[in-house]
Amino acid sequence: MTSEKMALILAPITVPFTFVSGISGFDMQRGLLDYLEIVMLIAIFSLPVAYTVEIAIGVPIYLLFKKAGLVNFFTLVLGGVLVASVPLVLLWGFGVYNGEEHKLVSIAPIFSFIGAVVGFVFWLVLNFRHITKPVTIALRAGRR
Repeated sequence: MTSEKMALILAPITVPFTFVSGISGFDMQRGLLDYLEIVMLIAIFSLPVAYTVEIAIGVPIYLLFKKAGLVNFFTLVLGGVLVASVPLVLLWGFGVYNGEEHKLVSIAPIFSFIGAVVGFVFWLVLNFRHITKPVTIALRAGRR
């Protein structure tokens, strides 16, 4: 499996964990099982949306960046922020926040953070072999 396919599969898995960590006031006072319960509940609803948005919007943006030769850390993280903003813009466009735009303003940073994390993980998986190559060379040199 290519690193691009692995990045496409693994990056959205971070969404539930990032979403739970972005909720203000959330802590693990009630324990690990409570935390995992909340993560699983959010995963049930967020992962289908995350993969749909990734396939419909994220992949075309990535292919555009790739064709232009602009695939790097910054473009993938900023692209992740852009892609994560699309669901919010759609919800606002369909009137979900009718007269309550303050809720949109309060949740937008969480979605931006989630997009940045997904973009970072995408970049990390995409470049994993390149990043770990110096470490592998150093470890092999130390065995001699």
